Formats: sequence, structure tokens, C-alpha cells
Amino acid sequence: MDNEKILTAPNVLHLLGLVCTLMFSFFGLLYMLKGNEVYSGLIALIFAFIFFILVFYLCKFKAKVSRSSFSVQEIVLLVFYLIAALMAAPSTFHFVNTEFMLKDKIRAVAMKKIERLKDIQIQYDRAVEQNCNDMKVDWDQLFNDYSNIPPGAYNRAKQDLIGKYGIQFSSEHILTKTEFKMNLLKQRDELLSIRKKTLTEGLDRFKEDNQEYMASAQDVFENWRRIKLNSAFYDLDIRLINNLNFLKARMKSFKFELPPEKEMDLSSPSGLMRSGETNILLPVLLLFIVHFMLLFPYLTTKRPDKRIYDRKGGPRGLTPFSN
Repeated sequence: MDNEKILTAPNVLHLLGLVCTLMFSFFGLLYMLKGNEVYSGLIALIFAFIFFILVFYLCKFKAKVSRSSFSVQEIVLLVFYLIAALMAAPSTFHFVNTEFMLKDKIRAVAMKKIERLKDIQIQYDRAVEQNCNDMKVDWDQLFNDYSNIPPGAYNRAKQDLIGKYGIQFSSEHILTKTEFKMNLLKQRDELLSIRKKTLTEGLDRFKEDNQEYMASAQDVFENWRRIKLNSAFYDLDIRLINNLNFLKARMKSFKFELPPEKEMDLSSPSGLMRSGETNILLPVLLLFIVHFMLLFPYLTTKRPDKRIYDRKGGPRGLTPFSN
């Protein structure tokens, strides 16, 4: 009998409304808080608990007032309910717009950034080859023009190359004028090897790590893994910046154009709405349905007949939460 009273249509709808509130608030907040699961879950639980308590007491107060107008307690609780609904609304708006209106665009932006992670490796490899070729040309030019270098000026010419390419000569590289001329081509090949090794040091591990990261990020967006989605979206920007810094530390002249960080701001409901690609009607309709389910026990609670009295002698109506 008790189970039959609990599993009434108003209670089932109310429970469904609480589940929807939990889910929409959690995922909406997850996007807004950049993937913070703990805070998102905690705030969503608080919203659901507040709605449960407010509806429970709304039913109780409605069942005790034997008149058609609202009681003071009901009005106060309804005001609190409205405030809570307005506070919870942004997360639901954000969830609906992200899931139903912007999913394809978010995925496209993320995939573009993953492609840029591939491009930065390709462009750096090309830059290394170009840098070494430029260095070879400079050394060959120095050799061809050696007869025009005044006596004693070869060390200055060599130092210019050291300054340009960051070569660190050990003592065995300190050559006399004659040795410099005779061994210039030999030194060129040796220093080119040193230069290339410097530019590519740690690059194999860097590429391997990058491949693993790109595969993981691609899986998140292709399969729309909501728990990881927001943090993965922002991690792409961080990864691109870190990769560029890693490569520029090896070649200061390396240049790479990063995509704009604020191309899409998943943490800002208002920012996404201002983009003009969101839909207001859909989340409003969804919110109306959810709050209708939440308030259904209150709406179906009957005000008391004056002929019905509770144990204390006061009027008592019928509520879905009644024992």
C-alpha cells in the first residue's frame, strides 16, 4: 500500500524532473566549469535537493489552507522556487545549445586544432631542413669568398656564423688561418651534423607523445565523450602553445601561426548565445517541461475540504507526499 502511494503519477513525474535537472545541470555546468566534475556534480545535486524540498513544502502548505487563494507560505516558497529556477536555467540553456545546436561546430573547431598539431610538426621538420640548407649556403659562400677576407678576419667571419646559428665551438675547433681554409668544408659538414642534432634533439619522443595525445583528443570529439569534452577542448590550445614553445626553444627563428584561442568559449553561455548560432526556444520549452514535472505534485495537490480535519483539528487536504 505504501509503495502504491509513493509510485503515483505526480511522484514519478517529479522524480523524472529531478533526474532531468541533475543531468542538464551537471553537463551544462561541466561545460561552464571547464570539465570540473566535482563542482559540477555538487552544484547539480544542490539544485535538485532545493527543488525537492521546495515542492515538498509547497504541497504541505497547500494541503493545509482551506481557501482558493495562496497562503503566505506558498507565496514565499514560490518566490524561492522562481529564484532557484533562474539560477539553474543557465546550465540547462548551455547544455541544450551545446548538445543540440553547436555540437557540429565544436567538433569542427576541435578537429581543426588537432590538424594544427600535425601541421606544427610538419612545418618544424621543413624549417630544420631549410635552416641547415641556409647554414650550408653561408659556409659555402664563406669558402668561395675566402680570398676576399682580409688577413686575420676569418675568425670574425667564423664568429658571425656562430652567432647566427648558435654553434658552440670546442677547443679543437679553434683553427689557424691555413687550417680554417683547408678544413672549412670538413668543418661545415661536422657543424651541420651538430646543428641538425641540436634542432631535432628529443623530437622523436615529442612526436610520439603528440601522436598519442592527438589520438586521444580525436576520440573525445568524434565520440562526443561529454565528461572529457570541455577540458579536452581547452587543452588543445594549451598543447599548441606548449608545442610551439618547445620547438622555438630549439630554433628561435621558427614561426607558426596559432589558431585563435577564443574562437569558441564553451564556458560562457552568454558568449555562445551572442554568436547567433544558438536557439532560445528549445531550452525554454525544455525548461517548461522539466519544471512542469517538478511542480506536478504541487499542481495536483488538493486544497482541504472544511469538513476534513487533521488530528489537531485543522483542515487537511490530499498531497502526493501524504502518508
